[in-house]
Amino acid sequence: MHKIVESTKYREVLREQIIVAASQLFRTNGIRSVKMDDIADSVSCSKRTLYELFSDKEELLISVLDYVSEITNKQLKVLYDEGNVMHLILESFRMQLQNFRTTNPLFYVDTPRFSRAAAHMESQRAMHRNNVLEVFRLAVAEGYFRDDIDYELMIDVFLNRSGGIFHGDLYLKYPMTDIFKNTILVYFRGLCTDKGLVELDQFIAENYK
Repeated sequence: MHKIVESTKYREVLREQIIVAASQLFRTNGIRSVKMDDIADSVSCSKRTLYELFSDKEELLISVLDYVSEITNKQLKVLYDEGNVMHLILESFRMQLQNFRTTNPLFYVDTPRFSRAAAHMESQRAMHRNNVLEVFRLAVAEGYFRDDIDYELMIDVFLNRSGGIFHGDLYLKYPMTDIFKNTILVYFRGLCTDKGLVELDQFIAENYK
């Protein structure tokens, strides 16, 4: 019985190591160029063991998406609990900027090409939409965002248009950080009150030196 418990724990640890390693490889190289052999080699396990834990690369990709989402949600929850909603919004921007600076755009291009992963991302996006809407309403209540905007409509329009960054190959023409500054931050300038603009302009000055 003790050996069974140890074996189970080992596989759980190995599974997490594989997810972390795959996340790094996918984000550095894109998804399609990474082979399961590369992932197995990165954690010094056999390919057979890898396939015992993940039936295929797409199942591993879905686990990576969950892993990244869980880390992000934990970080944002800490900020949310601190009570300053504008700080939460701007820190989420900072995290996204860091992702763009360290992630190959091919990661975002490749993911929708895996149908199960794309459906999983869509489910995550639906949950994220509701969380964002709640945060925006708090920003209105705290005086950082304007109160004359239909935020449900704004979020839907933004999510609909953001896909064009990759479908239209804009990422090949412009750095992702510049796209972020000239699209997402422009959107948010339109939402901000004078109080919110002070915070947003400070964020831009600190992060685009």
